[in-house]
Amino acid sequence: MSLLLVLLLASSVGARVTDWESYTHMGNVGDLLLLPSGQVLLGTSGGAVFAGNQDGWSVDSVLSFPGSLSHSFVECLWLDSDGSVWIGTRGGGIDVFHPGGGTTHYGQLDGLPLEQEVNCILVDSVVWAGTTQGLAIKELGYFVTWDTFGTGGGLPSNRVNCVAMADSGLVVGLGSSSGAVMLLSGTDPGDFDSWRSYPETSGIGFTRLCAAADTIWAATDEGLLFLADSIWRQDTGFPGSSALSVRYSAGDLAVGSEGALHVRSGGAWTTHSSSFTGSDLLDLCWVEQDSLIVGRGWQYTQSRAAGPGICSGFGESWSGFEPPGAPSNDLIDAAVDGYGGCWVTSEDYGSGVVEPATGDWTIFRSSLPSLGQQFACGAESQGGVFISCYHYGIGWIDWKGTSSKQDDEILVLDTSTSGILNDEVLDISCEPGATWFSHEPFYSTPNEPSGVSLLEWSPGQPASAQWKTWTAAEGIPSPYVGAVEPDGDGNAWVGTNLGLVLLDGVSGQIWPPDPIDSADGLPSDSITCIAVAPWGDVYVGTSGGLAVLEDGSALGTAIEEVEGSVLCLLVDYLSNVWAGTQGALYQIEPDGDIEVYNTVNSPLLEAAIRGLALDSDLGYLYAATGRGLWRADLGSGLAGSGGEGPTLFPNPFLPSGINGLRLAGLPDLPVTVALFDLSGALVYQSLAQSRDEFIWYGLDDGGDEVPAGTYIARIEQGGEIHLFKLAIIR
Repeated sequence: MSLLLVLLLASSVGARVTDWESYTHMGNVGDLLLLPSGQVLLGTSGGAVFAGNQDGWSVDSVLSFPGSLSHSFVECLWLDSDGSVWIGTRGGGIDVFHPGGGTTHYGQLDGLPLEQEVNCILVDSVVWAGTTQGLAIKELGYFVTWDTFGTGGGLPSNRVNCVAMADSGLVVGLGSSSGAVMLLSGTDPGDFDSWRSYPETSGIGFTRLCAAADTIWAATDEGLLFLADSIWRQDTGFPGSSALSVRYSAGDLAVGSEGALHVRSGGAWTTHSSSFTGSDLLDLCWVEQDSLIVGRGWQYTQSRAAGPGICSGFGESWSGFEPPGAPSNDLIDAAVDGYGGCWVTSEDYGSGVVEPATGDWTIFRSSLPSLGQQFACGAESQGGVFISCYHYGIGWIDWKGTSSKQDDEILVLDTSTSGILNDEVLDISCEPGATWFSHEPFYSTPNEPSGVSLLEWSPGQPASAQWKTWTAAEGIPSPYVGAVEPDGDGNAWVGTNLGLVLLDGVSGQIWPPDPIDSADGLPSDSITCIAVAPWGDVYVGTSGGLAVLEDGSALGTAIEEVEGSVLCLLVDYLSNVWAGTQGALYQIEPDGDIEVYNTVNSPLLEAAIRGLALDSDLGYLYAATGRGLWRADLGSGLAGSGGEGPTLFPNPFLPSGINGLRLAGLPDLPVTVALFDLSGALVYQSLAQSRDEFIWYGLDDGGDEVPAGTYIARIEQGGEIHLFKLAIIR
């Protein structure tokens, strides 16, 4: 038996996740490239999209990460004379796609700077790449990067935003209000005298350059500039205050700015704005003299994480197109609903739900109380989802599990339509028949009621709603409640900026009298998230790290390996505890081992994990980040096919009348489960007619409680036998 236990122990440790999938937003179009095929290549913050316009715009194919590109954020595009497409990314260097189907990658090993953020590319006999760490030049087999030090001071800033070729040399536009310079033709970039400075551009940030005959035009934060006779001048007739993009064609100049397109034809300017409200016009592409394609980004998103796609047309006649995908890349929270869809909220651009089988998204924006600052979401087991819109209350959506909007049910729950405490909701936790909301007061009304709200209702029926609320007057330690988590017994753990308490949802009593805080073993008084494990432990995320209250005690034990502010927590059906922080995703396995996932050892493009959600049936863990939604395959779901082998969960198991032991990773067919103690004596046996039918509450065949300890579980289905170690705790 001892050898068997060793083998079982080895097989029970959770495996490291290696299978990841990314869901990104591709509506933010920062660069455009018209291809000889008639397609338009869109460079977005989620990848590169090949779009065609036969009978309306459509997606022909997509290049993204992981898979085709070395990073999903595409900064710039270039088509060289051989027909190769060069794609510069924000963090992955350069990927080149050749007409014959081959690809070439240029990264740090090829001489590009460490950050590998490429803002612009120009290819002729030499490859010029503007990066955030200088100007990279490939004349032979590798890049050499010239920065403010390497040029002897000839490059005022390392942030090279744009380049353009003039007769006398390479014009380099810089960010950080550093103006523009020129690298004179045929000179050594390492020589200070090789660089021509333009003092008149000092204090100006350059965004785009384009060459038109003997003139170089520049989109800058000070408006539209042009270089002629070796002097930069401002186009005083330009009607915009700043410019983001500029393109020239056959005597006409198009300039994109915030919310407006400006076209100069025949020396006169015309402004078009009615079709571009809320958009930054990040790039332009002339199709013909009276036809443009405009790449747009949403003005209010951080780091250009979302946008409404492209517009094509001219004058006041435009048609829009947004490539399908996530609502934004700047995601805040995630939740899996009763239909199996994974919902996400965004900082500035609505919410959406993805169907795991197809990867198709359904987006919700105008139907919600507010477009931005959707900080939390919570999913009911029946299928409804709550979306918090900060300062505007809650949107409740039942999408029926279909992309059709015709049968959707949508409600708004705020202080004017419901009994919710206030409209600033930071956390949402759902359990059968009840949903908990945590609040904070709005900054301009610090004395408004704030604390915890509890909704009990028949989902989608406002007339059935019963509300309970608790504030500091009722014993909540602080009106600033960052997290709330039910314990399954009608109570909820409440985390504030002044510590943690347990709230009785029936009597309203609060335990302990003094909040659990840093004096009781928590890394910080400020509670950011909470997770209650089926075996009774309470995991507490704080601004200073993670701690566990064993079996719900009032004393915390810090988990030192988890570093930094903890943003989200989740306990999966395999008894792993997942913690998302500002710097990594941590997997705390049942035996105490900890796996760490970050941007170095996993495909994750951002280490700050803001929200976590679990699809137990399929075995997927979802992580919401500032660079989109990521899905990790845990290797075994409750609705298993049988190929993964069976799993008992939770393990370790704390028996109770609510949380029972279940089976996963098997077909939903008759199964025999037998439990033995270490002496080999039979303790319990079940002849369940299906996998989902099996549930055990910790009682032996005589109806008595099974003592705490280590047991051997024998699972038999279809002639196959599997043995597992099971730990029972009391």
